[in-house]
Amino acid sequence: MTAFLNSKPAHAYQKHQALLKEAWQYFVHQGWCTENLAEKTMAAVLPDKVRQPIRFEELMAIREISPDYLQRAIDLALHSLQRREDLTKLKRDDIDLQNNTFTVKQGKTANYKKPIFIQVDMHPELRQAVLFCMESRFTFICPYLLHAMPKKLTQQIRESKSHHMAMTPQWLTNEFAKYRDKSGIFDHLTPEEKPTLHEIRALGEYRVMQRYGKDYAKALAGHATEAMFEHYVGRHKPDEPVKISYR
Repeated sequence: MTAFLNSKPAHAYQKHQALLKEAWQYFVHQGWCTENLAEKTMAAVLPDKVRQPIRFEELMAIREISPDYLQRAIDLALHSLQRREDLTKLKRDDIDLQNNTFTVKQGKTANYKKPIFIQVDMHPELRQAVLFCMESRFTFICPYLLHAMPKKLTQQIRESKSHHMAMTPQWLTNEFAKYRDKSGIFDHLTPEEKPTLHEIRALGEYRVMQRYGKDYAKALAGHATEAMFEHYVGRHKPDEPVKISYR
């Protein structure tokens, strides 16, 4: 078991260890063994996070040189706070402009005891981002809010996606990275340090929290715990001195 875990990178080690602990707990419960051997393995040593956060002005500089389909994606990511998998699944039918609501079932929470399924009263910037998506000339061709016409429509594209203009999470990530690098803003950083599409979520959470409050931002992002929310917004909070007094 130790050799198996040691063969994995740190984050994979952590996930496999958790699964092994659950499995061995079941074995003990069934009476197949007397102790949980997985509990005796060492905790994973996770590397320090090297990915750098992205600042608002940096993101806007990337947006400025991006094509319209990526501008729509940047705006929606920044103001909706959704993960890339959920961004690419959002449809026009999820939007009710008359009642100003935005409905999303967050895919990453599907295995939670209570999956995140929210209907949000859109804040003004989110509504504007949604309207920008709906103003696309392809909006009545493709049911997805985010869409892009492929340069070449192949049989593989037709068969691999529910709609030929739909975006996939990885394609969207790659497109953002391409225009991030074209901007030259992060040329001084290593590839591992350069902010990815996912960093927009943390920036958006901090900005929404500043404008509309912590409870709204946390609910919109769909975080299950306070600790996870703080992990995201903490990357954008300014450093504050620790107050010390002799009195």
